[in-house]
Formats: sequence, C-alpha cells, structure tokens
Amino acid sequence: MTHRFWRAALSCCLALAFLLPLGGCSPSFRSPDQFEDLPDAYTEGADFPERFSGSSGTVISPCEEGYYYFIDDHVYFLDGETLESTIACNKPDCIHGEDCNAYFSGWHIPFFQYYDGKLYVADIHGGPEFRTTLYEFDPESGTRKELFEMPRYFEVNSRKYMLHRGYLYLYSLIEEDRKMRLERFPLDRMEQPESELLYEADSYLSWGCILYGDRCIFGALSPEDHAETLYQCNLKTRETTSILTVQDDPSGTYAYADMIYNGNLIYHMTNDRIMSGEIPPGKTNFYAYSLTDGTNRLFYTAEEQMQNMQSNISFDGKNIMDVRMAYIMNEDPAFFAQERINLLDENLNPVKSISPGVQLLYYDFAVGDEKVSFLYNRDAVYAVDKRDGKFEMKTLFEPEEEK
Repeated sequence: MTHRFWRAALSCCLALAFLLPLGGCSPSFRSPDQFEDLPDAYTEGADFPERFSGSSGTVISPCEEGYYYFIDDHVYFLDGETLESTIACNKPDCIHGEDCNAYFSGWHIPFFQYYDGKLYVADIHGGPEFRTTLYEFDPESGTRKELFEMPRYFEVNSRKYMLHRGYLYLYSLIEEDRKMRLERFPLDRMEQPESELLYEADSYLSWGCILYGDRCIFGALSPEDHAETLYQCNLKTRETTSILTVQDDPSGTYAYADMIYNGNLIYHMTNDRIMSGEIPPGKTNFYAYSLTDGTNRLFYTAEEQMQNMQSNISFDGKNIMDVRMAYIMNEDPAFFAQERINLLDENLNPVKSISPGVQLLYYDFAVGDEKVSFLYNRDAVYAVDKRDGKFEMKTLFEPEEEK
C-alpha cells in the first residue's frame, strides 16, 4: 500500500547552539523561497498542522489514508476508514521487538510528524548525558536514517517545535539565563544550520504558541512585574507587535492563546487559583482578536459546573470543540466523570457531549480533523470518533494491564 501524505510537518528537538549531522545523511527539503507566494492563511501541506499538536508534543500525524501515531516504543498506522491500528512494520514474521522496523528506543518522543512521504521522529535518550536524535523513517520500505544529534539537552527547556513553510521554528526558554526565544532554521541548510532569531526577551515562558500563515502568535511572561503579553510576529517582515498585555494580577490571571478561527485569534483568561481550588469556578470567557483590524470582542462563555474546572476550545476545520477538564488530581471515577468533551454548533451551543472515561488532566487533547480527535499520553491513545454523525470514544491503545 502506498501512502501519500497531505500534511507537511517535521519535528525535532534542537539545542540552540548547533546541530550535529550524522553520517552525511541529510533530507532534501524545499527552500523557504518556494513558499513566498502562499496566502496568509492555513495552507495544507506547507503549514504546521496545529490541530494535531498537544501541549507535551506531537505524536499523531495525518496522512492521506489515515493517521500515524507513536506509542509503546512503536509507530502505528491508523486506518482512516476503519479506525483499526497496525504496527507500521513490513518485516516478514516480525515479532515487533527491538529489531522491528517501527521500533524507537528512546526515553521520550516529543515530536513525530510527516513531511514529503517520510516520518521524522525526534528521539530523546536517557542516561548520564541526555541526547536527542532526529530520525527520518520511511514506513513504505521500513528504512531509517539518523539525521542529526542534538547535544546539551538540559540547556534548553523547549516548549514547541514546528515545521512551517520551509523553516523549523523553535519556541523555547533558556533556563540558564531566563531567556524566551522564538527562532527558526531554514530546512534546506540543515547540514550547516544557522539560527535566525525572531524575538528574544527576559521572560518566564507562558503557554501558547500558534503558527498560522505568515504569523506566529506566542506569549511571554515578564520576570520583573509578572505581566504577560501575547505577541504577533510577521514571519515575512520579522516584525513583532504586542496584541494583549495582562498586568501583574494578585489573583494569578493570565492569557492563553487557543486557536485561529475565521481570521481571529481566540484566547481566554485563566487563573492559577481556580486550577488549584483556592477560588470557585465561574465562567471561562473566550475572546476574539481580529488579525485584520485589531478589534477585540467576547467570543464564547463556558459556564463551569464543578470545582477546579476550566474549558479549552479548539477548531477541527468544521466544528468547535469544548473540552471541560478538572485541574486537580483525583482518582475517584465519580469526580472525573463530570468532565466533558462537547461538540458545538455554528451558534456555539453544545449539540453532542461525552464523558471521556479517563481523567483529562493526565492526557493531551488534539482536536485533529472533522473525522477524529485524539486523547493521548505516553501510555495510551484514544480516539473521539466523529464520522457519520457519531460522537463516541474508541480505544486505540492501552497498556496490557488496563485492557
């Protein structure tokens, strides 16, 4: 079976200082110049697939005939028609141990994405000296190449890596000097990579970084007055402007960038004291900042029903989904049964709702596409099946003891 992939993405963990090419193996990437004429909007096959990314990395990547995902040290293929999974190994009589074509042995896989017919896997290896290796994996032939080794892992507390329009973007915090950086590397010159710095500030890093068309939306938290600012960087001109600033707030309020929807940045205000249970839940207000004229308006209000709960919304290309999760650990099934995954209509009213059956605090949610959304962590992967009017949970992978 030949898989032609329609999402372009590469992910890897980079130390900021340099990359080390291994064995002269280097992929052939398109030059950033070839993306100059693209519109300032999401372009399939050129832009980072934000909808398949979670807060702890990307381990799911769409392809023309379904999806690939990484779990239990192996690459799996998920058929888009049947939602049945198989290990992406074509070796005859393979028992899928350490010599399996689809096996990666690292301590953690932070990024796993597809680009031009190949999977790119960033594999973090533990031990006395942590190191991260970028592999190019061809699921058709079962072959792989070691492309780069990235040293000095502990010097970078990386938050997000994104392949987008010919560049690898890195949004990170340098722990040793408390610097927040947004930078990029041209992919056609990865044998001798040179970082192009787009923005740097003395900052603690805040959550939220979105690439969309010719823009990057990201946040930075000042260590001086704890004011948080959401910024917009024009990727063509490299000009960065502020969108919103939240000043020092004793209540712990800060802004979080959720998604781009109909030309608007959708963001919400959240509060550490709500998540810790110090103050009761109330409303979660989501706002729409127009990327065209800079106007700001209330977009959606989620009424929270339980203590320590807040909402997060995302767009799958057709529908907005509202995930309501609790931010405290509680193993009581009756507690996390109150968490919901909601599908909203065009008027932002819930039309379908399910309980995930697992505590959402322990999982990343990737809204995916109009057919399937995903819940995942290092041990399990679940799908929210939205095909043909359904809205139901499906287990893709669980540890043996939990089956």
